[in-house]
Amino acid sequence: MMGRNYDEEFRLERAKKMDRARMAKGFSNIELARRAGYDEKTVRKVLAGQATRDKTIVEICQVLGIEPELVNTIEEVDVSDDIYGAYTRSTHRGYEGYFHLFRPSFTTPGAIFRGVVQIRWNGNEDVFQFSEFYSVDDVTGDPKAHSGNVCISSYTNLLHLTTMFEGSVRLLTLTKLREGEGIMRGTMQTQAETLTFFQPTVSPVVLRKIKTYDAASIIGDLGFVEQGSPDWVFADKQISLTENQILKVVSWSSPTAQPARRSTD
Repeated sequence: MMGRNYDEEFRLERAKKMDRARMAKGFSNIELARRAGYDEKTVRKVLAGQATRDKTIVEICQVLGIEPELVNTIEEVDVSDDIYGAYTRSTHRGYEGYFHLFRPSFTTPGAIFRGVVQIRWNGNEDVFQFSEFYSVDDVTGDPKAHSGNVCISSYTNLLHLTTMFEGSVRLLTLTKLREGEGIMRGTMQTQAETLTFFQPTVSPVVLRKIKTYDAASIIGDLGFVEQGSPDWVFADKQISLTENQILKVVSWSSPTAQPARRSTD
């Protein structure tokens, strides 16, 4: 399923302007329909950005006291496919760039691991893509990364960074970025390797936007954070906040479980 086309973008933007004008005049949809000489269903269709006749747009705009926009003057915009959330690049540019990623270590209790995440727009596929750098390749010396596409939902306050490789899935689910704060909080769902097998693993994660960053710094930023350093203090606080306030873990206690018998010895 492809993303919204430019004509639909134009109709949606026009509908927003018309709806703002309706609210400014204090009209309900029913009242606007009555004044324009249409039924309420037609008005709802127009305010939803659906295709309709120019004559209808003109007459409704006359009631609203605004100029009717009949020609698509919107410049072509970068918009992702519907499967990724049909988000536009122009309204999500804050996500482009580099972030430090902090999470508890999977192997060392009390340790905090730091990685680097880069988010960039792929113009060939019309979607934000990410690379999560996590270690250095022993052979080439280059940083190794999990990579995938970014899904941004218009219905929730969440975005998802998904990596899929030969049947394995790795998912970061994060709260959306607040520009002033520059922080996203959420969870990493992955498969941690033990001595004999992989096991499902969930960890709180925190991403912090890096204002200016040189890609040559990636290798030096990968690894455990020194305890007591400014990054460790920040990550310790944010990971605790994420675990306590952001994540929801469902626990289960079977109603059929038998209580342990008390010893009479």
